[in-house]
Amino acid sequence: MLIATRHSLLSARVRTAPCCSCSSKAGDKKGREVKYPPITPPYYRKARPASQGFNILQKEFPNVGDRTGDGPRLHDYKVMGEMAAALPTVTEKVDFVSPYERPWKKFERTWHRTFHPSLVVPRKAWAVEPVTRGYDTLHFYEFITKTKTQKGVDAWHKDLHPPTTLFEKKLKETLLCKLRSQSTATSADRVAFSNVFLQHLLEDALHSVTSDHLQKARVSYAPRCESFWVRGGFKDVCGYDSRFTDEDREKYGRSRPRRFTGDDRRRLGELAFVCRDSFAAQIRSTNPLRPLIKINDEPDSSLTRRNAALTTKESAEENDATEDKLSDEVDEKRSDLATYSPKAMGMWPDEEPLWMAPGYEMDSGEQHRFGLVGLRDASAIEERCSYWGVADDEADADVKNEMYIAMAVSSLFSWLNGQAHALGFTQYNDLTYPLVSQLILSDGKKFFFAVGQLNTLAININAGGFVNNRWNRCWFDGPYDLYDSMDEEGRFWQKDGETEGLNQEVLSRILKMLLLVPTPDRELVDRDLTPFIPKRVEQDDRDSDVFNVFKGKA
Repeated sequence: MLIATRHSLLSARVRTAPCCSCSSKAGDKKGREVKYPPITPPYYRKARPASQGFNILQKEFPNVGDRTGDGPRLHDYKVMGEMAAALPTVTEKVDFVSPYERPWKKFERTWHRTFHPSLVVPRKAWAVEPVTRGYDTLHFYEFITKTKTQKGVDAWHKDLHPPTTLFEKKLKETLLCKLRSQSTATSADRVAFSNVFLQHLLEDALHSVTSDHLQKARVSYAPRCESFWVRGGFKDVCGYDSRFTDEDREKYGRSRPRRFTGDDRRRLGELAFVCRDSFAAQIRSTNPLRPLIKINDEPDSSLTRRNAALTTKESAEENDATEDKLSDEVDEKRSDLATYSPKAMGMWPDEEPLWMAPGYEMDSGEQHRFGLVGLRDASAIEERCSYWGVADDEADADVKNEMYIAMAVSSLFSWLNGQAHALGFTQYNDLTYPLVSQLILSDGKKFFFAVGQLNTLAININAGGFVNNRWNRCWFDGPYDLYDSMDEEGRFWQKDGETEGLNQEVLSRILKMLLLVPTPDRELVDRDLTPFIPKRVEQDDRDSDVFNVFKGKA
């Protein structure tokens, strides 16, 4: 007896199923019960709003998930997460989640014919430069990284009080040597001077303090640091929600808007970004830094004021009103961010292959995978401000401060994003614990300090039904001048012209960042730092020849 079902017609197959008598006879003849596998249709729904129904049933009773396209998108996100988690190695995970699409080869373009499928434009990632090309782009950088910024880093180093006498003496000698021997006439000279100075500054600081975790840490000079990610929520920029009229179809020759650069082929409003950063030096350890807040906590400034307020009814009501007003302002500001386009922010598409390199290669067997302190050149900020005509006074100080904050946000997020992928996390398999790293920005004179805490990577989807209340955090402080002037005798002076020497606050902050101790091993016994990497694969990597050569054992 032949039975043709709807699912079998979709798959162009007709299955034979015996009737009850035949089934029982077949079962009795072979001595076992015959069971047929369930027929499951392919998942063919589209991840964008469905068009008007084809019949009255679809018009009157539309599927809620198909009406907005959120149902298929959530299913796709879930399946992608399961597939990424099943991959055994980190390199396979990174290659799987990468949005990179290679350009068409000359052979493919030459022999393409009209009856062939059209050559779709490959997907490109928007290049995020730490030194912003656009004016007033801090809020856009916060949006594409889902980061909240907050002034003040004292909470991280409140129990540290290092001496600075020896460090100041060594740093003065380094400054005199570099200022008298190295030219800073051109832009390239200033960048080279800043990088070399930061590397020597790190050596002077390491020789000025003693700590067990610094002796076991890994120091890398001019490491490769780059990462990519996908950010959702750009449908308004792409214009996918607008319906083309007959005039638009006649004008543009198509029935829907063109795919936006960096977006998925399904037109989801999810743009790809890449940050190819250049650090002067990095310090990494085998254990992560202790986070300041829990991964699901959100201690906003309004919440801090609320906890610090008096417990009286009047103060509580007043504080609730202040909090609601502040959150409304933040939501309004962040809702306007979707109106910005990466083109308006001065970004350009990047055609190079995308990869993750948080200071080391993924397949190198590196065990020092957690960043402690990173040092980066910031001399390009002064050049950009000079090009824009920003004066060096208090009126335009906010412009430079926002550029420093934007650089800290992009550099820290890119670095922490690479660290998370090196540990097996992806944007489909979110973090199970926060990652923390510190950053020092300097041009040789001005110093800016920042601490970043990565709480989530699941920012690549913006569909109804997907709830992610986590936010990444960035604390900052500065910029501060290390010195104001230097006389002919080689003495450094502060702004008042009476205080000789270097800025003690800058020296103390540098040493405090170095002395921040990672989480002890005893607190990590019950924590799985790599939950999405099989233990067998980790052990194989440790026993590999590459790892033995890297460690100097072979």
